[in-house]
Amino acid sequence: LKGQFEKGVLEVKMARDLFPNSAEINAGLGMILSDAGRPMEAIPPLKKAMRLNPIPPSWYFMNLGSAYLNTEQYEKAVVEYRKALQRQPDNMFAHLNLVVCYVNLNRQEDAHAEAEEVLTIDTEFSIERYAKTFRFADQTVKQRRIDAMRKAGLPE
Repeated sequence: LKGQFEKGVLEVKMARDLFPNSAEINAGLGMILSDAGRPMEAIPPLKKAMRLNPIPPSWYFMNLGSAYLNTEQYEKAVVEYRKALQRQPDNMFAHLNLVVCYVNLNRQEDAHAEAEEVLTIDTEFSIERYAKTFRFADQTVKQRRIDAMRKAGLPE
């Protein structure tokens, strides 16, 4: 969260070396790898986390969806975000990331519907606040998300 991605990767990898069968640690490693600009590396530990925890929390699906989103595998990302929403229907970030996926899949109606869900859950949502809050090592990932949010009509 401080933008110290490589330090975070090293720390979580040390934890995983100590506890290789911890679902939480594997999921955490996948999350930070994706945010650190290494989304292809994020997918295997996230999938392992789901094998280790057969009833995973929604954040596992969220992070696998983000790894797919960051690698532009939008259809796969949609599947994972939908799974997250099955467990947590009011997950604003799942809806927000679906906006990005649907814009990139040229599914404008679906993108607008998800944008409405975002604004229902967070009536004060703004792209500016999102841009200030979220950190990605690869700024093109962040910019692609912001551009998609604009195309879907989310407020600046």
